[in-house]
Amino acid sequence: MDQDEQKQQIEDLEEDQDEENYEQSDELDEDVGQSNQLEKTEDDQDQEDLNEGDGSEEEGESYILNYDGPLKICIFCGSSHPKDGKLNNAIKEFLTELYKLKDIEIVYGGARIGLMGVVADMALEADIPVHGIMPTILKEKEVAHDGLTTFTETRGMHERKVLMYKKSDAFIVLPGGFGTLDELFEVVTWRQLGIHEKDICLLDAGGYFDHLNNQIKLMFDKGFITQRCSKIPKLISSVADFKKVYSV
Repeated sequence: MDQDEQKQQIEDLEEDQDEENYEQSDELDEDVGQSNQLEKTEDDQDQEDLNEGDGSEEEGESYILNYDGPLKICIFCGSSHPKDGKLNNAIKEFLTELYKLKDIEIVYGGARIGLMGVVADMALEADIPVHGIMPTILKEKEVAHDGLTTFTETRGMHERKVLMYKKSDAFIVLPGGFGTLDELFEVVTWRQLGIHEKDICLLDAGGYFDHLNNQIKLMFDKGFITQRCSKIPKLISSVADFKKVYSV
């Protein structure tokens, strides 16, 4: 499949999803897996154009938010805990600072275990809405978080990733395994193809993504990606770095 066909396939899937109003129905359309959305709040609204912004700038912690509504941040991360205590603490310190930002919501994979559970629990403790999205196969393994603001069940992994992309304005990738890297490179590829222009940040806690960054540089050096594409994933080490990505 060439790039144009791949781009069209993803756009067609997104267009199918636009036909459904997720917050008003108990079922997503068949193209996203006849998913069952379990609403746990009356104020779960799709805000498709939050990333356009209004160009305004505010002072203090909320100055990042040039949006008409909450900034929906999708967090990709592992379903395990790091063995390295320093890495685990660095991630928690980052989340603590991130959750001090005003007007944000979290979108993630819906699990209660590992770093995914930490991401959700810390956000909920900070009174930040959390939307979990999980395929049936994982929900049946009883790893779903049952205390989220909103939970959406999808038929499969691809529909899950598409919906996470649709519901988000920006992406932060925490340390994780194969699934985390799969999610990362899918949204990076979609940006490479021009399907979206949402920012993708890698939390380089403890140098976790140093080798990946070197691999991306090697891909550029060998001519497999352009310099522009090599800069799509942005390494960050703090919430301050995350704010700088938005140049506000």
